[in-house]
Amino acid sequence: MHLAAGEVEAALERLGSGAQALHAVLREPDQGEPTRLAQGYAYEGPMSGAVEGKPRPWRERRLVGRSMRHAAAAAAALRARGAKAKAPVDALHLRGRGRRRVAEVEP
Repeated sequence: MHLAAGEVEAALERLGSGAQALHAVLREPDQGEPTRLAQGYAYEGPMSGAVEGKPRPWRERRLVGRSMRHAAAAAAALRARGAKAKAPVDALHLRGRGRRRVAEVEP
């Protein structure tokens, strides 16, 4: 189940404010050190539904998690995009036959 529109912001706000601590999700191998797969937290939220025409409220446990592998891939993609964007800017300062050098511009 995906979170509603305002719930995502509320979940991230709890992390940003320090009100919610993250817990490690570990894989315990038969031998050796455990491997951290993800980090996240759980909280309870209200739910309701109709059973035989009668409203039935209950509390549901919701998990908010972040995969370590996905986070590493996103960081690598961001670095690659930055390098790709920087290359044309660096090419402006190349000197050579028939190329004018770009003058320094103050911000």
